[in-house]
Amino acid sequence: MSRARPGFSSLLPFERPRSSRHLQPHHALPPLPLPPAASALKPERYSRPQMLNTSATLVDMDCQSGREIVSSVKRLQGRGPSDEQLLKLMLEEHIYSVTMLTQRLNGDIEVLQEKLRSWAEVTYGTQSALQRMELQQLAVLGDLRGRIARCDANIAKLSTDLRSTREDLQSLDKEQKISKAALETKLREVETQVSLMCSKVDQTTTLKEAKKNPIEGDSSLLDSKLKSVTDELKAQILSVQNWMDKEQENTLKEVLNKIEQLSQLIKNKISSNDKAVQFAGKLGKLEETRREKEEPQRGRDSERMLKAKISRIEQRLWDEVQDLRAETNTGFAIIHESLASLRKVLEAKMKLGHEQLEQQVRQAQGRGSGAEHGERVG
Repeated sequence: MSRARPGFSSLLPFERPRSSRHLQPHHALPPLPLPPAASALKPERYSRPQMLNTSATLVDMDCQSGREIVSSVKRLQGRGPSDEQLLKLMLEEHIYSVTMLTQRLNGDIEVLQEKLRSWAEVTYGTQSALQRMELQQLAVLGDLRGRIARCDANIAKLSTDLRSTREDLQSLDKEQKISKAALETKLREVETQVSLMCSKVDQTTTLKEAKKNPIEGDSSLLDSKLKSVTDELKAQILSVQNWMDKEQENTLKEVLNKIEQLSQLIKNKISSNDKAVQFAGKLGKLEETRREKEEPQRGRDSERMLKAKISRIEQRLWDEVQDLRAETNTGFAIIHESLASLRKVLEAKMKLGHEQLEQQVRQAQGRGSGAEHGERVG
């Protein structure tokens, strides 16, 4: 043990070399003769330098070399100066390999740091791009929300227009009923006048029979009165018919105007539906783009909300259009039925009045001819 201590003290300067002499490769050292036992203890790695291809292999081999040197130091303790020289040589080799490994590791560390910097720049750029895209998507969503609000306002306005149109149809129905009642009143007045005329004819005939004036004068007077009554009745019938035609024409004009207004409202409704569908399609596309950029759960929630909103808008528009169509068809059917029934009633009443008038005229003429014949016989 007393002989091994000087040997280890002589190896201390080689553990941390500070001069460039220890950084030279091992083939630059002067060759030293090695005993057979020492050359057998030399590690195998010094005969295969081509295996040092990676940093991990170098680290493993340097660790193995350190362990071999330690084992060699333990074996060569207490031997001669040649063994100490061999130990120095092995330590220099080990220090050189450690130095080279350190340099290579420093280079690898610099390369990794450069890669980390490039990755950090790429990550920063990606995050900036994602933030810009998110801001753009938020702006687009805000615009779409504004458009949806405008669509809701237009739908509310259209609903108001539909209600006003329904009220106009109801008022038109009321006006039609009022016109029908006025026409019936007018027909009753005409019937009253016809009955009054018939009573006048009867009174005239009675007066003629009572007075027994000359037959020719009475017959001419009766003919003139009958002619005047007939002309007056025809004039009243023509005036009633003209009034009915005018009322019917005015009613048809109002109905046609209402039909045009309803068709225009339906066209506007359909165009608003098309715009809502287009907005829904654009919204779906933008939502799909946003879904690809954002988290899955958030994208699914936004998609469900937007789809529910679009489906509610489409269902509401479709229901209103169907209600409008049903109301329009019902109104048209009622108007046509009312006009047809009114026409039938007027035609029947006019025909009945005309037949009654002709019958009364024939009766009056028969009475006049009978009285004339009796007077001639007498």
